[in-house]
Amino acid sequence: MKHYLFYIHSFAGGGAERVAVMLAGRFHENGHTVSFVVNRAEGPLKQLLAPGISLHELNPGSHPASVFLFAALLRKTRPDYIHCRIALCPLAGVLGALLAGMPGRVVISYHNPFYPEGTFGGRLVRYAAPLLTRLSFRTICVSSDIKNELRDRFRAPAGKLVVIHNPVDMEEINLKSHAPFPAHLNAYQEGRPYILSVGRLTGQKDFPTLIRAFHQLHKNIPHDLIILGRGPLEHDLGKLSGELGIKDRVILPGFVANPFPLFRRASLFALSSLFEGFGNVLIEALAVGTPIVSTDCPGGPGEILAHGRYGRLVPVGDSRALAEAMQSTLADPPAAGILQGRAENFSLARVSRQYLELFSEIDTSHAP
Repeated sequence: MKHYLFYIHSFAGGGAERVAVMLAGRFHENGHTVSFVVNRAEGPLKQLLAPGISLHELNPGSHPASVFLFAALLRKTRPDYIHCRIALCPLAGVLGALLAGMPGRVVISYHNPFYPEGTFGGRLVRYAAPLLTRLSFRTICVSSDIKNELRDRFRAPAGKLVVIHNPVDMEEINLKSHAPFPAHLNAYQEGRPYILSVGRLTGQKDFPTLIRAFHQLHKNIPHDLIILGRGPLEHDLGKLSGELGIKDRVILPGFVANPFPLFRRASLFALSSLFEGFGNVLIEALAVGTPIVSTDCPGGPGEILAHGRYGRLVPVGDSRALAEAMQSTLADPPAAGILQGRAENFSLARVSRQYLELFSEIDTSHAP
């Protein structure tokens, strides 16, 4: 059995963090030793980390400090494989592995297109990506769009880029989808219809366009709009709903630890993002057979929905097109079995095998 080490920033409730926790749990179930390293041991996903996985909190005072703290941990634990995901962790992970003499055992991954970002950290991630691809063993891209951008725009070596889609745990989702709703959402469990969206309340998700689309059709349907998640734009979204006169129809209940009962009972799942690295929530909706409408944004939605075969795709930022697609899908939804069959392509069992096969190449490269 091998020792796998995962490094992420924290246990925040994003899709990339959830995937890391899922993969770590799967490897642990298969009998491997698994360590989990975070800068901050905080966030709602911490409770999902499987018992028996060792947890290390670096608690750095600065980004440079995380490099040295991570290097010291690697010297102490000597894992066989190192996987760094999200934000500045690939940078700190590769540099830390260099200091520890283990650069050839690092696999990094990227989860979003490299759009210009205003923060120093965002710019650093964007410009360091090609160098980190060269220094790491492999770079995992969760969608073909990200791979193509790294290869074509940033001239990263194509031979080091691998596309592995994010997984869903079909069995877990099915089990959790039959749990009761949170008490404050009981009305929806009892039959009140709704459209669902899930994501951090940030500019990337473009929830204002979704709310405006819902406003255009709300008089023609009995549904409410539920948006699960937390983020800095929560107040602004509530204000917009009030200005449009639909505040009582747009529900912002915050983060829900088990969202899958709401996925299963939703009449429609809507994604309005400006861009996605992949779009885990779309697979989760497919897994329970919920119809989907999504923007055809850069990233994974087009791949997940097979360019419209498993859900309608609309232009980014077009509230009218989104409203029309939502109304059409509500009137003529696809069969749940077809959607669930598509989700099987992204099962945790299948994706974890792809990761294990990739990591096994490290052993081959280090063979005498």
